Amino acid sequence: MSEKQFDEVEKPKHYNLHPSGIECVEINENFSGNLAAAIKYVWRDGLKDPVPLKDLKKARWYLRREIERTRTTLFARFEVCTDIAGLVAKMRTVIDADAGLLGQVLTALLSPSGHAALRRALYLVENSIAQAEAG
Repeated sequence: MSEKQFDEVEKPKHYNLHPSGIECVEINENFSGNLAAAIKYVWRDGLKDPVPLKDLKKARWYLRREIERTRTTLFARFEVCTDIAGLVAKMRTVIDADAGLLGQVLTALLSPSGHAALRRALYLVENSIAQAEAG
């Protein structure tokens, strides 16, 4: 994709550079607010904000909020999704193209283990932050 095809509002570069060719919004629009935000911040880590770890720390914050929000309720990760099969296919495409943190977080969220999936995603983000801070 050339620079001319990006638009700061309609098609931001930091959400459209994934090697899978999938745009962040195609995945995160199918999740509740906290999970959508967490995915967004993992997706754009290091691409938009020049402050190291800022996006991962935001992702961690949203994952923690989602864990707390769903502590006493049924965790329904796809509560706003109308095409689960299509979403899963897109997530698998991203996962296949990304062996890094984003692929790992999406793999965790695809797990059928409910709250354990959220805790696994949080662990992955926290571990990445700790490794980066340790140098």
